[in-house]
Amino acid sequence: MLVRPPMAAQGEPANNDAPAVESDSIKQALEEAEAKLQEEIKRTQTLNELVLPENPTRAQCESYVKEIRRFSEEDSSISGRDPEIEKLSTLPVEHIDLLMREIGSGVNEIRYHAYMAVSTYEPESYRKLAIDGLASESAFIYLIARHGWYQQAKQDILAKFMAVDPKVAEFDPIWFQAFLEVIEPEHYPLVHEMVLSLYDLDNRLQMLETLPDYDFAKTVNACWEKAKQPDENGKERTAVVLSFMRDGNVKVTDTLRSYAIRAGIVEALDPLIDQIDPNRKLVTGIGQNLPARALSARRTLRRHLDFRGTNEEIQTWFRTHRDQLIFNPITQRFELPED
Repeated sequence: MLVRPPMAAQGEPANNDAPAVESDSIKQALEEAEAKLQEEIKRTQTLNELVLPENPTRAQCESYVKEIRRFSEEDSSISGRDPEIEKLSTLPVEHIDLLMREIGSGVNEIRYHAYMAVSTYEPESYRKLAIDGLASESAFIYLIARHGWYQQAKQDILAKFMAVDPKVAEFDPIWFQAFLEVIEPEHYPLVHEMVLSLYDLDNRLQMLETLPDYDFAKTVNACWEKAKQPDENGKERTAVVLSFMRDGNVKVTDTLRSYAIRAGIVEALDPLIDQIDPNRKLVTGIGQNLPARALSARRTLRRHLDFRGTNEEIQTWFRTHRDQLIFNPITQRFELPED
């Protein structure tokens, strides 16, 4: 359908300057983009001219890395295709400690470029540096995780683990995975407290599920109960909100809900029962009863309820028998007790 442009009101002159203003704006944007492109081309050419001499000295290698660091710091974005990575990868292996130093520098751009460059070398050339240096350079955990050198670095990983306040326990997921790789059953209560902080809850539950001989259901139940309660200041908890469903004043993640259902918490099914109500008004917004959520809720209910029927029949059956339902951990279904 063709849409006519807005007409000027009667007695008012038409705004004939509008197209000219729009044209000037487009022209300016194109000129700025072209200037940035030329600047990047010049920068890349300058970087390409930076070459190590044959059999470079230590001082030459240090100067070379320093120059590339300057280029890295000018990067507005970083990726695995950045030319700095290839340049750093030409450093002789006997000077790889210079790259390891940059990984621990704390500057994101050069840290990333150095990490990617180090990864092109034989692992044995930097394994000892990564393991021995972990205590002072926590960024080395990325190299340790890349190769699974957890047991070799167990002492330092445990030291960091034991120093963490479990009530806060805010750290990168890669460290939590490292903890789970080296801890013993005697550390399990501390792990429980860390997860109960609700920080990065989705990731931690997914990693914790695979821990041998751990009472995962106990932790899920504790997290579920805590997520429903206000924080110390009486405010609704937000630490668990990564991708959330809102149930009244309760925020819980979809992942936590899924684990709660599999732990036999019948309360976790209540909002799903509401979502399949065909008479419920569909509204938009995060966590609301969009059609896709209604379908997802029905799939979950089919998996975990020992009943089949229409949406209305499922709702009636569940609400009638809710308090009598027993969770079967083998079938992962909520069932009525046998007569």
